[in-house]
Amino acid sequence: MKRRLFCGSILALLLVCLLPLWAAADTGPKPSITVTPEGVGEDACYLTLLSQTETTGPWSKQESFAASKDSYGDPEADEAIWTAFNNYEDADGFYFLGCYGEVTGGQMFCWSYYPPDTFKVLAYFPDSGTFAVGPVTDREEFSARYTVSPSETGETLLIEKARNQEAENKSFVGRLVLTLALELAVAVVFAFRAKPQIITIVCMNLITQVGLNQAITHFFPVVSSRWYWPGLLVLEVLIFLVEGAVYAKLLPRWKKDPAAVCHPWGYALAANVASFGVGLILARLIPGMF
Repeated sequence: MKRRLFCGSILALLLVCLLPLWAAADTGPKPSITVTPEGVGEDACYLTLLSQTETTGPWSKQESFAASKDSYGDPEADEAIWTAFNNYEDADGFYFLGCYGEVTGGQMFCWSYYPPDTFKVLAYFPDSGTFAVGPVTDREEFSARYTVSPSETGETLLIEKARNQEAENKSFVGRLVLTLALELAVAVVFAFRAKPQIITIVCMNLITQVGLNQAITHFFPVVSSRWYWPGLLVLEVLIFLVEGAVYAKLLPRWKKDPAAVCHPWGYALAANVASFGVGLILARLIPGMF
């Protein structure tokens, strides 16, 4: 019975991780490009990243605004802005893939889901109908941050790397707190409520979350978007196996009812799947943090 539960848990985790809705089990960091404009004034301004390839993840070149809406389902997409970006002809043949954001007043633009590996920053000023484009840039960091500013002529953008360690630390703490809250909530459902059980779960999550973030940000700081998810899948399966093995060894020791059936492997699977789903949702709602 235990062996079948163990094998079934691994199979279920693999199937979930291979769904088209790619996301991290555990709310771990994901590749992202964040761009903050400087010196653009108070005029309306929109930014996008032009891609060297016609597709990256769910984003791809579309022939019409309607097709773009069907593909991305962005309720805030503006047809006039989308059309202006889509009609822009880049000198190097880079593509507009449909992801853009308003940065009027210095707001940041974050592409946090399958960002292009090689790109150009393109700014559009609808009041004047003009564009400014940056140079060809390769994403050289896992979570890349840049600032852009208009050149003297206003036709091109100057791009510089930017790093905000404080923001990165806050993001990590936020992901860690959320993961702990989710996994402890699932623990209550599985009747793991004894103090030693809670301490074990908290300690394991501290270890695995720190390890996951360190592995992602240091062991492969430059990861092509198409290879990030398979690599993350391997890490997540390893985390599931480690957590499941530790929980199976320790959690049953402290159950209040000796006759009660304990499902540590089932808990490890359910907790990771819960973090998986929430991480996917929040990656869209809070770009740059998840």
